[in-house]
Amino acid sequence: SDFEIEFRNVSFKYKENSNFTLENLNFKLNCNQKIALVGVNGSGKTSIIKLLLRFYDPNEGVILVDNKDIREYTVESLRKCFSPMFQDYCNYAFTVRENVSLSDYNEFENEEKIKYALDKSGAKGFVDNFPGKINTYLTRQYEDGEELSGGQWQKIALSRTFFRDTVMYILDEPSSALDAEAEDELFRQFEDLYKNKGAILISHRLSNVKSADKIIVIDEGRIAACGNHDKLLKTCAIYARISSLQSGITQ
Repeated sequence: SDFEIEFRNVSFKYKENSNFTLENLNFKLNCNQKIALVGVNGSGKTSIIKLLLRFYDPNEGVILVDNKDIREYTVESLRKCFSPMFQDYCNYAFTVRENVSLSDYNEFENEEKIKYALDKSGAKGFVDNFPGKINTYLTRQYEDGEELSGGQWQKIALSRTFFRDTVMYILDEPSSALDAEAEDELFRQFEDLYKNKGAILISHRLSNVKSADKIIVIDEGRIAACGNHDKLLKTCAIYARISSLQSGITQ
């Protein structure tokens, strides 16, 4: 289904007497677009996602989905539209099968779908090496359980995001535990996932978001600029600065 999300004069603070984390945001997203949120740490990117998923409500302004206040939908029906992967995803001491199918538990029995998600995330390689394959416990609390590295846990979390059929995928800095090469690989796998869907991408590294339809630059809780990569390089000093810093590192 095709729907539009609009943030209209949205301001938000986490605590009553603290400063605003987000101030007077105005933007529109179409659910079949690839949108990137870019900005330095603490600029408010993740807070936008938390409002969209209704972990919190705005203090001022309104978020509209199809011109209807987001608060008029049930939280269930709203969240069904999104499959997010956050920086601080959880590691569960369950089997691989349970870890992956948590995002859509009705499909717990669907081994083909689980294996597909593991393949897409790059986790298939190490899971296939476990004696118990997808029925292996991911904890050493059990005798034949396996302990995973940070990068491997990230791929399991990614499989969980892939496993769920949804309208829009959200990736919030999903690559914090990965080196640059693994991160690029991860974003390439993602592109495959959201080919015919929408996506909201949050990444520190501009190389991962260059191809987004629309890039929104967030600076200290406000929108500094909005456009595609080429336009922002020319018109947005913050974006150009991040870009030149990063191309200096990678060359």
